[in-house]
Amino acid sequence: MMSVEQAQVVKMVYSRFISSEEEVWTDLDENLELVGFLKDSELVVEAEIKADIHCKGIRCRQNHEKKNCFAPYILESVEAIIALYHHTGQLPTKNRYILEFYIAMSELNMLYAG
Repeated sequence: MMSVEQAQVVKMVYSRFISSEEEVWTDLDENLELVGFLKDSELVVEAEIKADIHCKGIRCRQNHEKKNCFAPYILESVEAIIALYHHTGQLPTKNRYILEFYIAMSELNMLYAG
């Protein structure tokens, strides 16, 4: 199960992703649509692969100090969701959305190891 702190981070990341949705179609939306075709188990494996790369350090393309970067929170939520999936075998819709968004951002190099 998720700790209270992990659940709060997951909720924060989900809220941030939802609030960043744009009204125009972007490359991110294109990637989200493609990732959406994966089964839950396939999505988790893809997220695990990306998280394994990013666990040594994760950054975004924004030009700001590392301490102000939101990317570590994204990775923390992804790791918590993966652990919960392995514990329960379930991937709730909101958690699935976070994994999809994470993979899509990674594929567009919006998130990278660093």
